[in-house]
Amino acid sequence: APPRARSAARSLRRALAPMAKARMSSLDISCMAAVLQRQALGYRVSNVYDISPKLYLLKLAKPDSKIFIVVESGVRFHVTEFVREKGNVPSLFTLKLRKHIRTRRIEQVSQLGSDRIVDLQLGTGEAAYHLICELYGTGNIVLTDHAYNIVTLLRNGKHDNDVRLHVKNIYPRESVRERATGVTEEWLRTELASVEKGATVRQLLNSKLGVGKEIVEHCLAASGLAPNAKAKQLGETLALDDGSSSAAAGIKALVCALAEAEEFFAQSREGHVKVLYYNTPPPPGQPPTPP
Repeated sequence: APPRARSAARSLRRALAPMAKARMSSLDISCMAAVLQRQALGYRVSNVYDISPKLYLLKLAKPDSKIFIVVESGVRFHVTEFVREKGNVPSLFTLKLRKHIRTRRIEQVSQLGSDRIVDLQLGTGEAAYHLICELYGTGNIVLTDHAYNIVTLLRNGKHDNDVRLHVKNIYPRESVRERATGVTEEWLRTELASVEKGATVRQLLNSKLGVGKEIVEHCLAASGLAPNAKAKQLGETLALDDGSSSAAAGIKALVCALAEAEEFFAQSREGHVKVLYYNTPPPPGQPPTPP
């Protein structure tokens, strides 16, 4: 096989191989939201526990079964079977969650745009609540009413540089990023030509595509383009190129890789992609600890 094809295959295997994760990527969250949409739909919140100031456990139940969901602010959310020791005295935030969402039924689990944010809808109509889990930076857990007015939250603070989160404010759903779709060679050439001087190809794609840095790294590896190459310089090279250079071939390969990534995300939303998630790597020769 050609060197570029072998490199792309190795990159894809690394991207999909089970490994310990410190945080969940946009793709992980897309997959896990689809899993919970199938697995937890119709369950009611039986109780809420705080394991630590940032780690919470949702107990969901039906008459004949129960599910536990771990939510760690800024880090992760997933189904778990691992028994955790709970505090004797619940925190004030936990008591507020219990007051509002206990007995509420899970109606929908979704990712907001392409951001690392999960929206769990509990209940329907004007009686609905949304438990929003921010899994980036320092993170946050926010409870809103049906109109996304904030009822309570783990911490007051900035959602981004322009928006602050406080009780009674509206959660800023309109500020979430959307994933770029249908990327073309012409679009890439335009962005490379207009990017600020000094930005790398990796930085440009991370800021424009909304697919997560792992997917960007994989697509760049598949294309053969250097991630740290200066984007402006590459754009100038392409403007003078007749289409026969390695840079032009790399752009074509990048478009193909991004199309495959777009299909991968579509499959994840349908629940056809599996993500293995472990909080800490196992010792050498030992099986992974349950998440």
